Amino acid sequence: MSGIIDKRLEDWYEESERDRVNMFECCMRGKTDEVRAYLESSVDVNEADEDGVTALQIAAAKGHRNIVELLLRSNASVDLKNSAGMSPFLHACREGHADIVTVLINHRANINLRTYEICIIFYLTSFPVALVCLH
Repeated sequence: MSGIIDKRLEDWYEESERDRVNMFECCMRGKTDEVRAYLESSVDVNEADEDGVTALQIAAAKGHRNIVELLLRSNASVDLKNSAGMSPFLHACREGHADIVTVLINHRANINLRTYEICIIFYLTSFPVALVCLH
């Protein structure tokens, strides 16, 4: 599996951290087969970075439905929030990925999660939902 961590820096990172970082990059770039390989090599599907960001949050924000579905089949927690209070559901809403919103709702995503911001309004033109999340 290819990775984003420069070969010169590999010694600075534990192998599990390198794998997580590289899997996150694959989630961002839509590389389903590589994400599957990282999951099969024992990367924790719910492992988060120092900001609480998970693979599912990245895939949901980027609109990679195949990866979102793969992560959910691998028991990714649908409601984990990052340090800003954003869940995969809120990321998908913010980015206008109605198909991802539907997948997450079908996997029982909590649509009542709130962020730490005072007021966020999401209008999805392709999905008949307007969400208001108040702190």
